[in-house]
Amino acid sequence: MTYQPDVTKYFALALDPVHVGTGDMRLGRVDMSIVREPGTNLPKIPGTSLAGACRTYAAMQKDGKVLSSKLLWAMGNFSRFVRPGMVRVDVTYDDNRTLLDAATSVMASAYLNKKPRELVVVLINTTKGPQPVSLAGLKVRDNTFATYTTSETTDLVRGSVKVDAISLPARSVVTLVGRAE
Repeated sequence: MTYQPDVTKYFALALDPVHVGTGDMRLGRVDMSIVREPGTNLPKIPGTSLAGACRTYAAMQKDGKVLSSKLLWAMGNFSRFVRPGMVRVDVTYDDNRTLLDAATSVMASAYLNKKPRELVVVLINTTKGPQPVSLAGLKVRDNTFATYTTSETTDLVRGSVKVDAISLPARSVVTLVGRAE
């Protein structure tokens, strides 16, 4: 019997700058050298660097079972749909709120895959109540988005919604996926 390694590739979105250093620190200086792939010299993040962060999203019992957490599912709202090669699309709020106001109500980010014209919009409702969202002027095929919702009671549940009828459940992350026209 030959051993076949189980290789899985993951895509993650860093919300803060990432710098994986090699430990080459000098007095009074920041660690400037970063970990690189020997063959290509491309920067890399070793899996061991992510172990602690991943434990935040899933807890493992002694018998090897993985227990999911809401952070794990919320991360799926990004990592399952925001794929390499996508371009971030500018999102503006038409109600003149500040970024601080947005961070305490509804936050949005959008991404476009140019070839199939797939549009992904991730909406985060941080409030304790449902929030209506208007995407006025946005044109998607059939005027409909596929939705994927993570909330107190759901874990990345699929649904659909018309562009003019979007409502976010309380304290939720909702990913909208549609074909831009």
